[in-house]
Amino acid sequence: MKRIILAAALAGSGISASAPAATITYQLGGSFGGSLNGKSFDFDAVFTGIGDPKSGWSSIGAPYRDLMSLRFVVDGIPYSSAGPAYFYGDGGFQDSGFGTLSSGYFIAFSGLNGYDGISNLASTPVSFEFPADQPLLTDHGAVYINRASGLTFSATVSGVPETSSWAMIIGGFALGGAALRRTRHKFAVTLPEACA
Repeated sequence: MKRIILAAALAGSGISASAPAATITYQLGGSFGGSLNGKSFDFDAVFTGIGDPKSGWSSIGAPYRDLMSLRFVVDGIPYSSAGPAYFYGDGGFQDSGFGTLSSGYFIAFSGLNGYDGISNLASTPVSFEFPADQPLLTDHGAVYINRASGLTFSATVSGVPETSSWAMIIGGFALGGAALRRTRHKFAVTLPEACA
């Protein structure tokens, strides 16, 4: 019986493996061209957007995911989106991209072929779709992206157990500890022959 209780407790502590993911990181890398504050701006960079896979909305079957941050680095200088940003998934359409709620798309690309926007995706070559009609407003000014080449896109889901999962983990270890602690020790007492 104790073995069954111990096995159930340890199994309960392992349930966290099925907990939903806490963040998803989208990365779009390549060579970009356009302008920064009206001046020519050509650069190689990786745009990194970090979002919550449970936060977003859908439009005509294509997923939008709210991003907690959107950044890229050029010549050691980090650029961050100055406002709310989102990732738009393919959803079976031709284009995907990054955008901001105030400006719409600032970069659009194609080639994800129905990616759902919430699962892992290995580095995938994608194609630049069309020049931005709106800038990405950053902490260093307005960035317009008019061309891009050598683009690759990837997505990585990072899992963190939710509160209910932590409760199951702790409860499982408590039950396991209790089952081990309740093991009774049996002592044998041997009396000398003279006393018998």
